[in-house]
Amino acid sequence: MSTIGAGDNFNAGMIAAIYKNGITGEHLATMGEDMWSKVISSGIDFASDVCMSYENYISEEFAENLK
Repeated sequence: MSTIGAGDNFNAGMIAAIYKNGITGEHLATMGEDMWSKVISSGIDFASDVCMSYENYISEEFAENLK
């Protein structure tokens, strides 16, 4: 297990959730707790997957499940 890349992938997970949910810059200031929870959970999921290997990026299996 390695934490290298976890922070970058946490950010990538948040960005992926923002994109997937069609959140714009205008929405960020007014989003409720439930939407922020989805965004942060996605970041945690990305970072957790990276920490489970010595790679610095998400696994192919994880990426396939995002579709």
